[in-house]
Amino acid sequence: MRFSAIICFLLIWSSFVLAEPHVSCHQKWKEMEIEGMKIRLYRLRAQAFPHGKSYKLFVRNVDGSTTETFCYIANPKGHLILTEPEDVKLAAPYIVTPLRRGEKVSYGMVSIDGDQEYAIEMIPFPNEIVKGKLKMAIELADVDGKEFICRGSGFKPNEPLHFEYTFAQEQRSYSCVAGSEGSFMFPMQLSGVLEDSKEAAMKLTYANGRLDLTFPWGRQASEFVGASCLEIK
Repeated sequence: MRFSAIICFLLIWSSFVLAEPHVSCHQKWKEMEIEGMKIRLYRLRAQAFPHGKSYKLFVRNVDGSTTETFCYIANPKGHLILTEPEDVKLAAPYIVTPLRRGEKVSYGMVSIDGDQEYAIEMIPFPNEIVKGKLKMAIELADVDGKEFICRGSGFKPNEPLHFEYTFAQEQRSYSCVAGSEGSFMFPMQLSGVLEDSKEAAMKLTYANGRLDLTFPWGRQASEFVGASCLEIK
C-alpha cells in the first residue's frame, strides 16, 4: 500500500513538472540549398501554456535585438494557435533569419503583458568538431567576428585542457580544467587587421589526444552562410 502511494506521488509530481509551459524546435526537412544559400526549415512547438492566454512569437539575434512577430492564443490543450487573419498567414508562411557560421538564434513566445517569456536557443550552422563523445564548438558572439565563445563537453571531470589558437599571424594559449560534468567554456576576443582576416585555427590538447578546428573570424565571420526558416502555423 505504501509502495503504491509512492508511485502515485511520483506520477503526480511528474505531471506537475511536465505541465510547465515550454517550447521546442524541430528540424522539418534536411538542409536545402537555394541559389548558393543553405536553408534549414524548422517548426516551433509550444506545450502546456495556460488556456486563453495570448502570446507573441519573437526572434532574438546574437546582438540581442528582438523582433516580435505573430500573435497566438493557447487552446484548452495548452497548444498555441495562430490568431492572425488568413491573408497574413498566406503572405508570410515562414520567418526567414539569415545567419552566420556559429551564430546563435533564439525563438520563443512572450506574453502580451510581458510577464512571461519562453524561448529556445539554437545554432543552425555550427563551428564544431565531434570525436566520439568529445565535442568542441566555437560560437560567434558578435556580428563583427571579433568575439567568440569556445565550449566543449564529454571530457573527464577535472581533466586538464590546453588550448592554442592562431589568427592573423598571432598565437595565443589558454589552459583550464574540465568541470564536474566534463564540460568547459571560455570567451575569446580576436583583434587584428580585419581586412586580412580569413580563418583562425584552434588546437585543444587533452590527456589522450587532440582536437583541431578551423573557423572564420573578422570580415569572413560576419558573412551570412545560410538562413533558418521557421514555419508559421
